[in-house]
Amino acid sequence: MNRKVDLKGIVFGRLTVLHQTGKNDWGNSIWLCECECGEKKKVVYQRLTQGTTRSCGCLRKKKIETV
Repeated sequence: MNRKVDLKGIVFGRLTVLHQTGKNDWGNSIWLCECECGEKKKVVYQRLTQGTTRSCGCLRKKKIETV
């Protein structure tokens, strides 16, 4: 049984969920998110909820710059 989950407005790391944009080839829902830096990124549901994706990529760039 699939239940509809609404993540709109929830913050995961630096990403705020805007709305669902559809599903990928495996049936996983994809969400459009806005990062604190202003970039928008589409992220798969599981990557948000498991903490795998926390930013648009700016977090990685910032980490590299400080090394």
